[in-house]
Amino acid sequence: MVSYKELGLVNTREMFAKAIKGGYAIPAFNFNNMEQLKKITTGACIGVTGALVSSLGSGQSVEIQAKEIEIFGEADPETYPLQKKG
Repeated sequence: MVSYKELGLVNTREMFAKAIKGGYAIPAFNFNNMEQLKKITTGACIGVTGALVSSLGSGQSVEIQAKEIEIFGEADPETYPLQKKG
């Protein structure tokens, strides 16, 4: 059996700990298309059509229920890395 760590993945707890330490947000998307998901990285320019609704999530009052996502421009994190805050 292959460990998720061997695939370069992290669990949710690790993901949030790194985000808090690094001072960045984690977007939440639901996708059926893995190719589209791979193009949406931090810094990518996207347009979202959908409904703005009250959120049950902690720390946010609203969220978007996306009906359509259009990618206007990609941002390769290797070419354009974000700097840590502080």
